[in-house]
Amino acid sequence: MTQLSDTPTRYGTVSRLLHWGMAALFAAQFISAAAHWALPRENTLRELLWGYHTTLGVTLFALVLVRGLWGLANIQRRPTNAGLMGQAAVAGHVVLYALMVIVPGVRLLAAAGGTRGSPGCKRLRNGMESWAGSLPLWCLGISSWQSFGIA
Repeated sequence: MTQLSDTPTRYGTVSRLLHWGMAALFAAQFISAAAHWALPRENTLRELLWGYHTTLGVTLFALVLVRGLWGLANIQRRPTNAGLMGQAAVAGHVVLYALMVIVPGVRLLAAAGGTRGSPGCKRLRNGMESWAGSLPLWCLGISSWQSFGIA
């Protein structure tokens, strides 16, 4: 019988599917970004791959949240990471999880604050503007991120 939840000796099916599924999606995400920057603007492959970039990013962002919740739900049953290598693995994963939340989170905020972007981001921005009146400081923050190449 397949074990869905984690056990002290092995990660469960859900954890392994989330892990390897996200690894494959991240590979596709990086390939789409590399093609966007490496290939000429008129290249069909560049445009084809870039067309999936936002969808992949939003999907990965949602899966990061699901994976984090699943990990917290199984935290008492997860295999332990003993020794220096185990501690290094935990520290590395903490950094990766932080980046998996921060990078797309900043990009979503930038898209919501910009004039370009998806209709969903435009609706979010318009809703925020109507709710808050205006967002001059927030938009100034986005502009300063863009000047440093972060957004």
